Amino acid sequence: MLSVSAAASPGNTVTRVDYFLNGGSNIGTSITGSLYSVAWTPTVSGIASLTARVTDSTGATATSSPVLVTVAPSASGSLSATLTLTGSTAIPGGSTRAVTVTGAGGTGVYAYAELYYDATLVGTDTTAPYNFLFTAPNTGGNHFLSARIVDSNGLSATSASLPIFLTSAVGISPLVAIVTPASGSFVGVGAATTITGTASD
Repeated sequence: MLSVSAAASPGNTVTRVDYFLNGGSNIGTSITGSLYSVAWTPTVSGIASLTARVTDSTGATATSSPVLVTVAPSASGSLSATLTLTGSTAIPGGSTRAVTVTGAGGTGVYAYAELYYDATLVGTDTTAPYNFLFTAPNTGGNHFLSARIVDSNGLSATSASLPIFLTSAVGISPLVAIVTPASGSFVGVGAATTITGTASD
């Protein structure tokens, strides 16, 4: 609901207030009240310029300064982002996986997409389709990928996090070594002997 207060010239009365969108379309007229109100339902998202024109009993008119408002997409058009990884989520360090980011809702026109590894930005794509190549670091362990997409109105959405597990680097074999008994030591026939080793991947 839009509201405006208007006053006529001394000795005269306000007869009507007209509202206009972007300097053209009449979006409503109010003829009664100390606040002259009309209901307006935007149909297009973006920046809208609103003006009001008052007319008094002598036919004199005046137009308000424009008011700029941002019309956001409705809840039914809310923005969402989806991240898709090609291949297994178990990724050897140093290897590369293709990642695709898609958007839905909002204005339907997207400015760019971003790819995150844990909380670190690792890529930005400004051209749809939003495709990335993710090269896994040699850090090992559990991590996650996520994406953010931004539409033409500046609204943004972040995808659900995708858990990934980084394994040993490509071309690097696991390591293993015997710690005890030490090389050159003696063990007795029939004696229980504990063998201890270390291993890493």
